[in-house]
Amino acid sequence: MIRVGILGHDPYASHIADALGSQPDIKVIGFFSNQPTLLSRGLSSIGGLFCSKSQFERFKERGIKVSGFLEDFLQDVDFLLEYDSSDLSVKLSFEGTGVQLSPRDITLFRLRELPLAEVSIRWVSDSLYCCPFFRPAVLEIKLSRKESYGFLVDNLLSASRVSSVNEEVSLNDLCIYYPFFRRYTLFSIITFLRSLQLSKDGSSLSVLSLYGIFSAIPEAIDLMRESIGISRDVSSSITDHHLSIKSGLLH
Repeated sequence: MIRVGILGHDPYASHIADALGSQPDIKVIGFFSNQPTLLSRGLSSIGGLFCSKSQFERFKERGIKVSGFLEDFLQDVDFLLEYDSSDLSVKLSFEGTGVQLSPRDITLFRLRELPLAEVSIRWVSDSLYCCPFFRPAVLEIKLSRKESYGFLVDNLLSASRVSSVNEEVSLNDLCIYYPFFRRYTLFSIITFLRSLQLSKDGSSLSVLSLYGIFSAIPEAIDLMRESIGISRDVSSSITDHHLSIKSGLLH
C-alpha cells in the first residue's frame, strides 16, 4: 500500500484525496497545514489532520481535532503531495527527492506519439471565460517533421487522457456543466478540433484546449507506482480505470 500525505488545507485537498483514495493501492494518511484554515474542520472528518506544534493551540481553540504534528505526519507517509492551483502543477516529495509535474510536462507525455519539437501553453485570460473546473489555453506545438491535418487529428483523438470536441459549443457551458456529467474530464486535456490551425508548411499547429484543474494527478499517481517498480503502462491502465478517464470524442 502506498501511503500519501497531502500538504495544505485548501478547497482542492478533499477532491485530490478522493482521487487518490479511488486507487486500490493508495491510502491517504491525512492533511498537513501550519495554520488552521476554513477547510480544516471539514478535512478532519475525511482523514487525519496534522499541524505544526507551534500552531496546535489555534487548532484547539477552534475545536478542530488534530491527529498529530509534522514529525508524525512525515513518519507515516511514503509520498508528500502538494498541489498548486495557480498553475495546475503537482509536486511530489519522497525519500528526500522532489519532482514537479506541470501542465507542459503532462502535455509532452500525453502527446508523445506526435513528432514534438517544442510545446508551449498560452493561458487564456480567466476574465474571458468562466471556468471553475478548467483552465483554457492555446496549445502551441512545433513539429520535428511536417504532418497532415488528418494525421494530427487522429493523434489527438487517440492520445492518452486527451478528450476532444468536434463541434461548436459554448465554452462557458462546457466548463460549468461537463464535470458533473463527465467527472473524468477534471483529469484530462480537452482539445477543440475545430480550432486546430496548421501552419502552411505543416511544421506547427495551435489548438484551443481546456486543462482540467486536476490534470496532473494521474501522472502523479503513475509516478508513485513507477518509483516502487510498477511500469508506467500498467499503472496508467489502473489509474485510468479507477478515475474513469477516457479518450476520444466527447459527445
